Amino acid sequence: ALHPLPDGVQDRLSWWLQLPAMVAAAPQRLQAGQPLSLEVAALRGPPMHWLFRFEGPDAQGLWVFTREPQGPFDGRLEVWLDPARRFLPVHVRQSVGDEERWDMQLLPDAAQAP
Repeated sequence: ALHPLPDGVQDRLSWWLQLPAMVAAAPQRLQAGQPLSLEVAALRGPPMHWLFRFEGPDAQGLWVFTREPQGPFDGRLEVWLDPARRFLPVHVRQSVGDEERWDMQLLPDAAQAP
């Protein structure tokens, strides 16, 4: 079945670019525990409402966001944004239950690589 896509809905890949754009638009407004909401196209069915929670900065100064799973086969997401690089996502991890499914990290020296 076809489902209409509301304005602003993200696909399942571009959400990790939209989240930093939302943060960069008004970083001074964020406080630990605050939610950020995105509409994301589902694999099946209508778009899903994804709620990311701002956990605050970690020991390295990266801003950490989490999204809890919305069902038994959905994954937990953890996202680390670097405020020194315009909130570039430098680490994204998905896990389902106790199993890590994927983990992407931007290496610190990637900008200097030949």
